[in-house]
Amino acid sequence: MLYWYLSGRSDYPIEISVIDGNTVEPLLEFRIKPPVEMGVHTIRLADYGLNLAPGRTFEWFVALVSNENVRSEDVVSGAAIMHVAESRSLTARLAGVEPEERARIFAEEGLWYDVVDTLSEAIRRTPENLSLRAWRADLMEQVSLF
Repeated sequence: MLYWYLSGRSDYPIEISVIDGNTVEPLLEFRIKPPVEMGVHTIRLADYGLNLAPGRTFEWFVALVSNENVRSEDVVSGAAIMHVAESRSLTARLAGVEPEERARIFAEEGLWYDVVDTLSEAIRRTPENLSLRAWRADLMEQVSLF
């Protein structure tokens, strides 16, 4: 899962791409047609048949395409992601724990995407829980996404 934040509604298309530094062509590239509402957005890579190889770093980008003819005007944000195989000890620690504790364990392990994913799932289940939203917002602020 990849998460990105849009600070305001966009009437321009949003282009998403995932690249592997070892290939010329993107592993994934698609557009979201406008309007695109503000807020936290999710990309489930498996929905596109993409499974990242463990132990390798990939880059992904979100581009707001304001002028199709002059792509240098795109507003682009990007990040790196690495698929880390879950260790047996981590699997044991996660067994049977509630989502908030699961998120804390992922945070202790430095698994940022897993923390955000766990919190986002918990928010979907209990949207009235403002502490979960605040925690996720704090994580996003830490990496300058809010």
